[in-house]
Formats: sequence, C-alpha cells, structure tokens
Amino acid sequence: MSDYQRILLITDTHCQATPALHRAATLARASKAAVHLVLFDFVESIAAMTLFNHGAGTLAREGYLDKKREKLAELSHSLTNQGLEVSYDVVWSQHPHAAIRDYVKDIEVDLVVKDLQVESQLKCALLGPTDWHLVRQCSKPVMLVRHDAPPRPKNFVAAVALENVGDGETTRDDQVIHLASELAMICDADLELLHACDILAGYELMQEYPWDSDAAAALQKLRSQAFDDLARAHQVPGRRRHFLLGQAIQRVEEFVREREVDTLVIGRSQADAFPWLGSFAESLLSQPPCSVLTLGTDSL
Repeated sequence: MSDYQRILLITDTHCQATPALHRAATLARASKAAVHLVLFDFVESIAAMTLFNHGAGTLAREGYLDKKREKLAELSHSLTNQGLEVSYDVVWSQHPHAAIRDYVKDIEVDLVVKDLQVESQLKCALLGPTDWHLVRQCSKPVMLVRHDAPPRPKNFVAAVALENVGDGETTRDDQVIHLASELAMICDADLELLHACDILAGYELMQEYPWDSDAAAALQKLRSQAFDDLARAHQVPGRRRHFLLGQAIQRVEEFVREREVDTLVIGRSQADAFPWLGSFAESLLSQPPCSVLTLGTDSL
C-alpha cells in the first residue's frame, strides 16, 4: 500500500487545468490517494476598498471568492468524474508563501504539487518568490511541475550529495532516494541515481600550491566508491548510476536535457538553506531544466 493518502494541489489563480493538476491527478490515481485543491488569492483593490468601506469591501471579497469557489468546484467535478476523491478550498491571503506553509502544517497531506512559474518573455521556467518560499519552508515534499511536463513522469533522477555521516545513520541522500524510488514505483517509472562533482573545484585559486594529480585521482576514486556503496545499499543497478565529473550545475543540466529527465529529486541541508557545495541546489532551482521534487522540512 502506498504511503500517499492525500495530495495537495496549489491551483493557479485562473482555476484552470494545468500540468500540475494533471500530474497530481495521475499520482493520485496511481497511489489511490485523495486530491485536495486549494487556491491562495488576494486582490489589492478589494482589500483597499475594505479599508474605506468595510461592508462594501467585505461583500466584494466574498463575491469574488464565491466565483473562485464555483470555478474550483467545476475543476473538482472534472477530477471526481475520473474516479478520484477530491476536496477544495479557497484562502484569502496577502502573503501566499506564509499561508501555504501554515496551511500544509494544519492539514494532513503527503505531497504538495504546484506549477512552476513561467516567464512568458523568456520562454523558460523561473522560480517566483512563492515557489522559493515554498521549497525552503514547506514541511512536506514539494513537486514543482514544468509547463511541458507530461501527466505521468517516465523517470525520476535522485541527485545525491554523498554527505559524510556516521555509520548506520539515515542521511539526506537516503531520504532523497527513498522519495524518488517510492514515486517511481507508484508511477511505474525509471529510477536513476546521479552525483556530479568537480574534483578540481577551486584549483584556480590554489595555483601557488602544489597539486598532486594522484591526490585528485584518489579523491575521485573515494567519491566514486561512496557513490557505488550508496547505490548498492538502495539496490540501484549499475546501468542506472551516473557519476559525473565537472562543474556540477552544468553537468546536471546537460544530463537532464540529454536524457530527457522528467523529475529531478533533490535534498537540502536545513529549512532555510540548500545543500551541495555551497549554492548548487539554489542555483539549479533558479532556472530548473525539468520538474523538481524537494524534500520537506519534516525530513530534515
């Protein structure tokens, strides 16, 4: 039985069927989970009206929210017709990132799904401020879905950091692999394991010091061995392991595009920061090359 009982979908302000909705519905069908739709909305002009005329502003706000509820009801009905258990809610909030964070804490959900913000002029996916706060602060795993993502993911790539911890301790790498493998199993998708590192990172700053090529080779061997040990521990076969050398962000982006990766699964070091050799994950998330799934703060 799947651990996924309820999936939270953060809908767009137009309450339309988006890639994130199709992804959430597909995951719900595969895992037999319920779907909860929620819209976080706020209109500055209505809020300003309330300051000058509370009664009129309140009526305007409730009328606006009623229309949104009607649209969500239609969206919910379309999913119910597909055999899914669906509920919905509308939340009036000027600060959606804080409202989403608190909302997720107050209800029982296992996964949060949301569309990536799309910047139409650049024609690429960009993380907006709400997405940034969401992946940094959300207590549950967050899946950000690209505009061109298919409903059913064909592969999940677990990107690991090979952090050093004591024997027998569960690491963020273990949690990333578990999250990716569970969803891959639910979706009947491929699971790949990835580590990218630049053994010579910072070498240009150390030209005055001797650099032993044998030491670099030894370091590469150690990291490669740690990667294989981690893969074996999680029963990831050799053909699904990818140990990449070079500038980490560039190599990961190349891998994602060459392999047509659907969803990249990453961890983070703490609630307000990302891991991986400084700002790797944060840099990657600034313009994701594919859909992204992050650990929730409950996993930290």
